[in-house]
Amino acid sequence: MKRFATLIAAGLLIAAPAIAQNQGDKGLGGRIGGVQLPQVPTQPQTSSATVPATFTKFDAAEISALLIEMGMKDVRISKNANGQDEVLAASEDGLKFNAIPAACQANTGCLGLDLYAWWTADDGKLTPEQANNFNKNYRFAKAYVNEAGEIYLSRYVIADYGIPRDNLKVEIYAFLGSVDGLYKSIGWK
Repeated sequence: MKRFATLIAAGLLIAAPAIAQNQGDKGLGGRIGGVQLPQVPTQPQTSSATVPATFTKFDAAEISALLIEMGMKDVRISKNANGQDEVLAASEDGLKFNAIPAACQANTGCLGLDLYAWWTADDGKLTPEQANNFNKNYRFAKAYVNEAGEIYLSRYVIADYGIPRDNLKVEIYAFLGSVDGLYKSIGWK
């Protein structure tokens, strides 16, 4: 019986790449934490001059190129108040967000990427209790509200040992999709 199970497991490992290739233009998509993700076309991971196949560190120029490749709008690199490079962009629906390389060391580069968006909701005011409820149920993003009533949403991505380009795309799409998850969890949509 063990031998049979081993043969089945080996067969699945051999067949997995072929199954993935047969996905065609269906791409990756689905749901994470109740949030519908857009389709991400599957394609062979190839390196380009500006977007690596695997991110081993986060660089503002490479993140900017990736966001452009993803079809984001108004992508630009800016310096924040601390003099650090950050990438400013807007989603297809117009949600403005920042991508800031973080956890930077001279010998490793920046191993973290802080994604965050902020806005003032026209549909009502987010209470700290609602933000805490969202945070409890949606662990991949964090929501909070400041004293002025502005809503903040953040997500932190790490590049330790490398993160494939398409995986980083899904991370960014999940972050942007979490806005809908936040609105639905508090009954605004």
